[in-house]
Amino acid sequence: GLFNGGKNVQTRKRAKVFTKIAT
Repeated sequence: GLFNGGKNVQTRKRAKVFTKIAT
């Protein structure tokens, strides 16, 4: 539902930041 979708977006954001740091 909505909560799950929000969690997915947050995970995506975190993955982006993590990738930036890793690079």
